[in-house]
Amino acid sequence: TGGAGGTEVTVNTYAGLRAACRQAGPIIIYVDGSLVPNESYCYIEGYDKTIIGVGTNSGLAGYGFRVSGTNIIIANLTFSATNSHADGITVDDSSHGIGRNVWVDHCTFYDCRDGSVDVTKGADYVTVSWCKFYYAPVPTGVVQHQFVNLIASSDSDNPNGVYHVTFHHNWY
Repeated sequence: TGGAGGTEVTVNTYAGLRAACRQAGPIIIYVDGSLVPNESYCYIEGYDKTIIGVGTNSGLAGYGFRVSGTNIIIANLTFSATNSHADGITVDDSSHGIGRNVWVDHCTFYDCRDGSVDVTKGADYVTVSWCKFYYAPVPTGVVQHQFVNLIASSDSDNPNGVYHVTFHHNWY
């Protein structure tokens, strides 16, 4: 359900997005334009949030989201980390909370060099659907750090030993 029934806000600056992602209570955040974060991640904290791109060119350039909230929907956004080694989206358990019941839908991930969508550290019930993952061509002989998806970062990553993660109808 994400932020259904909550406050609706449109953001066109990274500062506005950052503040909205930390707001308590249900919220629907419309991202208008390509925003450039000034920190390693934009944390999505708390419960009941929907973050959706307006049009076809909205998203984050340089760094992405770190989802540490529950009941989160991220849709219609483009993530590119061409000039960094950042993830497009990381869903995990951090000091900000745990990523649980997360839906990533109709997003585009371009040159997210560390990982386009990573699910680690006990995050659970994550669905990634109808997304596009791609990288710029790499010249022969050049080694790039290009990883698409990471589920769990070690054998002891999740104390329960189980991840519920679904990828469907994606394009690689």
